[in-house]
Amino acid sequence: MALGLQATLPGTPMICAGSEFGLTGRNGEDARTPMPWNRPHDQDETTLTAHRTLMNLRSTSAPLNRGGLRWLHADTDALAFIRETHQESVLVLARRDAGDSITLPMDVPLVSLYGATDLATADGHVTLPAGGKGLSIWRTARTP
Repeated sequence: MALGLQATLPGTPMICAGSEFGLTGRNGEDARTPMPWNRPHDQDETTLTAHRTLMNLRSTSAPLNRGGLRWLHADTDALAFIRETHQESVLVLARRDAGDSITLPMDVPLVSLYGATDLATADGHVTLPAGGKGLSIWRTARTP
């Protein structure tokens, strides 16, 4: 979740060396472990794939790279916001726990970019599905 928010919120993502491999350290002098460049068995492939995917998405998406921010929804367990430029918007839903569906005023369909399925609109609204903890990202194309 923290990686997803770093990749989608404004600012420069801060990734400590080894986080992308899922490395853990211990207290004191053992807090830094050597990078497992040549030890694939020490790398967490799921974590590495998530880092690659989300950082690539950030670097190739104008809204995530330099767009403005609008908060759409916030409750105890979920945040929804849009990063946007004049040409495109990216909607992000971050859930720290399971939650109900969230209906937002929006009149353009959403195309999945990460952890989600495409969503259609109805009566000027889009309903983000109920679900468990996780990150979902969609793209919208603005009409000129």
